Amino acid sequence: MGRVLEDIRMMTWRLASTIEEWVKALRLVYQVYQQAGVIQSSKYQLRVTPYHVLPSTDVFVAAERGTVLATASLIRDGLFGIPAETAYPDEIRDWRKQKRVFGEIACLAMEATEQNELRMLLGLLRLAVQYARFTEHLDDVFLAVHPRHVPFYQRVLGFEAVGDIRHYPGMTHLPMVLLVLDMTVLKTKHPRAHELLFGNRFPPEQLWPTRLPLDQRRLLEPFVDKRFFPVPLSTDPGFEQCDPAYVTPAASPD
Repeated sequence: MGRVLEDIRMMTWRLASTIEEWVKALRLVYQVYQQAGVIQSSKYQLRVTPYHVLPSTDVFVAAERGTVLATASLIRDGLFGIPAETAYPDEIRDWRKQKRVFGEIACLAMEATEQNELRMLLGLLRLAVQYARFTEHLDDVFLAVHPRHVPFYQRVLGFEAVGDIRHYPGMTHLPMVLLVLDMTVLKTKHPRAHELLFGNRFPPEQLWPTRLPLDQRRLLEPFVDKRFFPVPLSTDPGFEQCDPAYVTPAASPD
């Protein structure tokens, strides 16, 4: 019992701000997804998507003594939209036409452990949604989850389903349901979820946008999984501003 309490006290949730933390986080995503059999192998053992080299993406970690135990990425709507848009193009296009400001929580992964899993998950989601709302001023965050996890996210966290079961882009036969959290009405529609996610606010220093510099992001370009390549939104009439920062990766991860 003492060991568990010590682990809880030592765990921290923060925005990853160094290339070393990003690599640890993206390696954890690769290891968890590879073990689950939902992505193909890569000799680099990193899960890097085209979104990770854009300044519209941030990475969050739950860490203990320098070890990344859980991670999630917040991908704001930008040059390539959001990852789930490949599977739900009409739904996201309609959202964009409503002039909503949104992003997607993606690359969510946790180290396999029987202790503190729920605490790690909730801490990570709390940080991601508070950052999305208070720092980036987003209206909504999307999250694609396995169908069996939908009830938890709906009943406990106030998410709502956007569409039916489909397959997630860049994954191998992974069924998903796209959920959305409307943070503008959460307090009214789901007060318990609002209290859980926003009741205990992170201090300002944890919500400060200490982003990884663009020149360091570009170090990840050779490791981008080119099998996961979304279509730019420059032809979408609902898309008004593109981010020119992406440079085509120089090498395949295989």
